[in-house]
Amino acid sequence: MPRSRFAMSQFLFVMIEVCVPHLAAAQVFPSKPLQLVIPSAPGAAYDLIGRTIADGAREAFGSIVVDNRAGGNFTIGAAYVKRAPPDGYTVLLGGNAYVIGEALDLPRTYKFFQDFEPVGMLTDLPFYLTVHRESVPVNSLREFVEFVKARPGKLVYFTPGNGALHHFAMESLKIEAGLDILHVPYKAMAQGVTDFLGGRVNMTITGYPAVAPHMNTGKFKMLATVGARRSNFQPDIPTFAEAGVPGVELVSWFGILAPAGTPKPIIGRLNAEFSRALQKPDVRERFSNQGLEIAGSGPEEMAARIRREYDRYLKIIKATGLKSD
Repeated sequence: MPRSRFAMSQFLFVMIEVCVPHLAAAQVFPSKPLQLVIPSAPGAAYDLIGRTIADGAREAFGSIVVDNRAGGNFTIGAAYVKRAPPDGYTVLLGGNAYVIGEALDLPRTYKFFQDFEPVGMLTDLPFYLTVHRESVPVNSLREFVEFVKARPGKLVYFTPGNGALHHFAMESLKIEAGLDILHVPYKAMAQGVTDFLGGRVNMTITGYPAVAPHMNTGKFKMLATVGARRSNFQPDIPTFAEAGVPGVELVSWFGILAPAGTPKPIIGRLNAEFSRALQKPDVRERFSNQGLEIAGSGPEEMAARIRREYDRYLKIIKATGLKSD
């Protein structure tokens, strides 16, 4: 046999050895229950989202076991999934916290971009710039910018903690609009909302569910949404770009991650089944009731979005020195 033909036959043999097990695994997948790891305690936002998508996809996978592994600012659940076999049977419900942790280089036993494979986005939680109407009597983002610039260092915004997405979003607004606003971090969003109602803090950027119970009091006003497009829930609220301050675009998201090395055919199957679950009317209704928008995507799209988000975080950290608690 000529050397070139021999080399080609050896190459094809090696490729068959590499690919066939993965293809075979994908064909029989799943043959046992899927484990969806939720990195929070029962009842929290991660838990509600995880259980909703698990209910929607349970029939397709035969069985899904929801496993709450809370603690360590979501790192305990992630560390568990990192150590799992990359066979598609153990996946993680992820969110912005993991990309923020990577950008801030927080203590953890994994490297986000090295140790996880994106499977697909599930939902977005739109964030809005919301002001206390009595202490910030404005009706548009343009008026807000003028009002704040006339009072440098005298107004206060609150977040549920240093390094939270809310913190990054407000600091991004400060950078892009050239504003001087003080930051007060709380241990929980609910504590900040109580002071917000009383006007002791003047503004925040947060998701609608955090302030929804109080919107009918007339004490709060939403001025702009932190996203590339208007929210389906508040279509009359413009994006920051539409309202005159481009560059403020950080959206709270939730998606599925698998251990690095999970075969692409299995990643594809996981994505397909979770995407189908997102289209079920009961799943969509449950997410809508939580103020969440469907944000299904493929693995490549999710990976690209996460990388863009990571770059934005690094830009904000470099410009402000932002740190976590």
